[in-house]
Amino acid sequence: MSSQTTTQKKLRIFRLCLVFLSLLCTCACSKTDKSDWFAFQPKNLVDPGEIGLQDWLPNEIAPVYINGSRLVQGDKAMKVWGTNVEYAETAPEFNEAESRAVFFAKYGVNSVRLHKLTNPGWEGLGSLEGAAKYAPEKLDRFDYFTYQLKKQGINYGFSPIWDLMVFPSDSDSLLAYEEIARANPEKPTKKGLVWFAEDVQDLHISAIVNLLNHKNAHSGLRYADDPALLYVEIQNEESALFYTFIDTVKRYPSYHTLLAERFSTWLSQKYQSADGLQEAWGEKALNYFSEDDGAFPEEALHRHNIVPIGNPWLYDNYGKSGPLAKRLQDTIAFLAMCQDTYFSRVEKAIKQTGFDGPLVAGNWQAGSTSAHFLNLLSDVGFDIVDRHNYQGGGLGEDGWTMQDGDPFSNATMLPDPGSGLLSAGMQQVAGKPFMLSEWASVLPSEYAAADLAIIAAYGLGLQGWDASYNFASNANGFTYALNDRPKKFNNLVPQGIGMFPVLSRMVLRGDIDEAAPIAIRRLTRAQALEQSYDFSNEVSMRHDIKSFSGSPHYAALAKGQVLIDFVNEPIPSFFDNEELKTIENQALDSSTGQLHWERGRRAHSGFVTINSEGTQGVLGFAEGKSIALGDMKIHMQSDYGVVLATARAPQATLSTAQAVIICALARVHNTDMDLGDDKIKKVGVGPMLLEPVRATLEFKRKGGVITVLDHDGLATSRQYILEEGRFELDTQRDGAIYYLLEFPP
Repeated sequence: MSSQTTTQKKLRIFRLCLVFLSLLCTCACSKTDKSDWFAFQPKNLVDPGEIGLQDWLPNEIAPVYINGSRLVQGDKAMKVWGTNVEYAETAPEFNEAESRAVFFAKYGVNSVRLHKLTNPGWEGLGSLEGAAKYAPEKLDRFDYFTYQLKKQGINYGFSPIWDLMVFPSDSDSLLAYEEIARANPEKPTKKGLVWFAEDVQDLHISAIVNLLNHKNAHSGLRYADDPALLYVEIQNEESALFYTFIDTVKRYPSYHTLLAERFSTWLSQKYQSADGLQEAWGEKALNYFSEDDGAFPEEALHRHNIVPIGNPWLYDNYGKSGPLAKRLQDTIAFLAMCQDTYFSRVEKAIKQTGFDGPLVAGNWQAGSTSAHFLNLLSDVGFDIVDRHNYQGGGLGEDGWTMQDGDPFSNATMLPDPGSGLLSAGMQQVAGKPFMLSEWASVLPSEYAAADLAIIAAYGLGLQGWDASYNFASNANGFTYALNDRPKKFNNLVPQGIGMFPVLSRMVLRGDIDEAAPIAIRRLTRAQALEQSYDFSNEVSMRHDIKSFSGSPHYAALAKGQVLIDFVNEPIPSFFDNEELKTIENQALDSSTGQLHWERGRRAHSGFVTINSEGTQGVLGFAEGKSIALGDMKIHMQSDYGVVLATARAPQATLSTAQAVIICALARVHNTDMDLGDDKIKKVGVGPMLLEPVRATLEFKRKGGVITVLDHDGLATSRQYILEEGRFELDTQRDGAIYYLLEFPP
């Protein structure tokens, strides 16, 4: 353990140096010269052209089930490479539903997460008549969309609820509707209460069950019976152990009192008497919190007024030892029990509908230590472990848009292996499928293309993750500008879904081998609660942007698989110390030998190479580097860029393929966009502009012909003969991001 601690200290110093060098660098930066950038001008044609993956998707969708830690569809292991469609966009007009489904199929999207289906208006399919009811006209459009997805061989998943609204018609079924309405008159929601209040839980359960029991007139099936429904997720971005829990509950006096009664009863059963509680907790724990913290005055068991007050900061800093430790441990145990009980109630109701597909509990966070692991353990009780993560981009106060003057982070994983988005994999659990159902290198992050490919190669490949849903695709094809209407969470851009013709093939074909575990961190429920495990865990969180580390350091994710294993009896964790001691090296080779990560020396530096049989290329800042791969050599002339080549056919390799797709991208801006060091000076307008990528490609195979493809992936008349296997790639010269390389039979 001491060597790991030394490594962590060195890596912390390295990160601080990166920040300092970045500040020096950005202070000297001037406005980007875009005189040779060119416009991205797709027509959003759904013709497959040379890049389409429609024939990669199943003609008839078989049910998905779990086999150990794998998703299986029919008789084959399944990797999900998907996207999100959210809110009222889940119910597009019929013609839009048709074109959107075909567009997704063309780009190899094999599953769509349909997120936030409840609540009326722009939020979802909900009706003003009640929390668990749906608007018929919206529901019909939703049904048609899911039917069109299924026709294209695309699965879909349900994430129905986030902040379920309640209405006067729900008042008879609620303990205190008036209190909920008074706390937030514009949008009365059940947030916080669902973890312990059965009346609120019943509404939530009804909203899910009503949807599953609904018969889709276009498919002729109830959703509970539709094999295209890949999973149902119970709760989005909320936890009983998160920061906001008590602050939310104390706004509702009747529910606040109910929670105290429940906790006091639980304590009475555990300790039998006030003296037993006093002995366990110590003299200072009772009445420690003020009424402002959510406590009632003069706490006592016989008054039934002890509130389970806590938050991740308290759990992490005072939950192991000291005067509050036992109280906080009981608080965590009680709230985790409430959360588990709620999930179990929903599970039972879903199963009663006849749906037997995978269930997902939640996807949210709860600090770094005891609450983090108990929260994760709640999710482990179900079929798929799901998490969210975001990185960089606009940081405006509204959280959704990017506007002139907004703060801005141009963060990228490239200089720091395993960091940022990829670090979410520190929560992957042994024996369970792992899903990242929301994630993005948030716009206008300039290096999103490389970060997207890193998640595909290292997450879905090396780490063996099972499902990815990039966030989000709420239009019918590529958008005209980065900030679609004017959201910053937009995957319908070149550096998003525009890279799927290569990345979908790499993921769905399984080009990148899964690594053996390099670390397995083991703990029991009791060890989690008492923080007595033999490793460290660190979580930092700023809203949606999260980073995870500990022992091992997140750089281990660039070497081999890192897992958490919840065990029944204490067992020492496993650390492959020979491999782990190399994670501080400048260059990190994956244990499979297919991936290489060159650490950067400043904030915008570093690169990754991919060298599998089916897909090869380079991502990042590799100017002047000559990179020799199995079937090709790349000499990068651009400061930053992504150049990837993949075999077009499902069973082909680069050494045998008759056709190879090449994708080359760098930075993408709006027209007239001006990004400062830490601020969006000007958002700009469409069309999007593409930074040129220039590189020399040398293929071992000779005699090929390269055809320039247009922005929809259709062949143009412009061709190059592959002289001695050599091609001078220049995307500005060709106005292209895609090329087709064909070899003679």
